Amino acid sequence: MRKRAAIVSMGYSNRSDYGDILGALPGVHAEVRGILDGMSPEDVERKARPQGDELFIVSTLPDGREITIAEDVAKRLTNACLEELSKEGFDAALIVCTGHFSPPKLDMTVLVPERIIPELLRAIGVKKLGSIVPAPEQIEDSAAQYSEFDPIVRAASPFGPKEALQETA
Repeated sequence: MRKRAAIVSMGYSNRSDYGDILGALPGVHAEVRGILDGMSPEDVERKARPQGDELFIVSTLPDGREITIAEDVAKRLTNACLEELSKEGFDAALIVCTGHFSPPKLDMTVLVPERIIPELLRAIGVKKLGSIVPAPEQIEDSAAQYSEFDPIVRAASPFGPKEALQETA
């Protein structure tokens, strides 16, 4: 029986930038699911926007405009998406975000970058880390998250001009 895996996007499933990940899974039925699938941009604005200094996730709308989603809303929508994938019989899912996620107990493997990345960095002996986050407001949280690696954290949108991202790097 062919294995089924999903990429859980913090936006919509119409993303074309996950081709490398999907292509790295030969023999696996892989698909992208977006936590905002089924929501209009107006719904996102009304139901998912962060309030005040609330932590947030950065994503895009189908038309390419950058948006912010309250982290608590993103967590809730991600967990609902994971539960649906599990009910559909998926074997594994990868959350494509380094935010703080605590997936529910499911009958599938859930890969959480926040747990994987530090272990990988330790395993390869990283002592100093350079990291780019999408928004300046995320620098402090990311620096705390990777504090053991003496991080240098800067901000540049992954959805903006590549030149700005390259300059920040």
